[in-house]
Amino acid sequence: MLENIEHSEHSEHIEQILENSNIHILTEGTDSQDISGTQQILTTLVQEKYNNSLLYKVCDVLPLTGTLGSIYVSKKKFNSNDFEIIKKQVVPTTKIINTSYTQEVYDDMRNMFGKSAAKSTGRVLRGISDLEENTALLDLLETESTIRSNLQIPSDMVIADILLAISQKVSSSVLEMNHYSFKTLDSFCILPRKYAAIFLGYFNYAIDGNENEKLLHLGKVGTTDYYLNPLTPDTSKEFVATEYNDAFTIGSFTDTNDPIFVGLHSKDPGLSSIIFSPYSYETKYVNDPDTFENVLFLYNRYGLNTSPLHLPLEKNSLLHKFNIEIT
Repeated sequence: MLENIEHSEHSEHIEQILENSNIHILTEGTDSQDISGTQQILTTLVQEKYNNSLLYKVCDVLPLTGTLGSIYVSKKKFNSNDFEIIKKQVVPTTKIINTSYTQEVYDDMRNMFGKSAAKSTGRVLRGISDLEENTALLDLLETESTIRSNLQIPSDMVIADILLAISQKVSSSVLEMNHYSFKTLDSFCILPRKYAAIFLGYFNYAIDGNENEKLLHLGKVGTTDYYLNPLTPDTSKEFVATEYNDAFTIGSFTDTNDPIFVGLHSKDPGLSSIIFSPYSYETKYVNDPDTFENVLFLYNRYGLNTSPLHLPLEKNSLLHKFNIEIT
């Protein structure tokens, strides 16, 4: 349960722009001018971006309606039939992103493509926002996940057996997360690209429903959804295609700094490992102090917290990570 504590006043002009959305606008003052003709861009962006970042796939999504909130969950006391209420405060932070998307670029696109330029702009901005959200999620997983023992895989193991070994290791983590008190067997696993390729090649990638729902989803084994890690192990470096070698074998992988992440994710509220609390999303043209150009900035404000039931020091971790070791 998410309790919203404080509500904010909304700008009448911006609220009219987002009249068909449920997004609440930032109240912080920004020295900027409003976007011209942006209603279609923002509507497209808000509708589409929510379907793509991993935050909306693996987290319990509890939107905020104010600048402060609290998450409450009930927990059964150890060796007792009594219950206790655990509270965690949610304080959303604002991610300010310079898109390098100038007014001049948008005007040129609009002159060339007409109304379709707005939709293209929305997709570009959504992709930039998704990258930031995915980075925040992976940073949290790297920091909060409990390290499990490496999964040892012989270099000559066939793909079907590798898939089985990974899924068994993941299932073992899920069962351990439910050891002290049962929560849910519904879970997620985020794989680096070299092992995601095993799942992607083994399963039928066709998924019923919206095309956007295919993004990053590799398949499902039992009650666990498997996703591709969209970032490289070092998120500060861009991955380039020349790193690929068509002749590689699984035995050639020697790096261990490429973890696999596991957590709980249930449709029932309060049972997932991570709580994502979107608060407001705003786009503004601002004069870039470095270039003096009128550049589009994204102001994405949300809270990202582990579940109050995630208690690693009490041996009740709801997030695990492990590496694969080729033997």
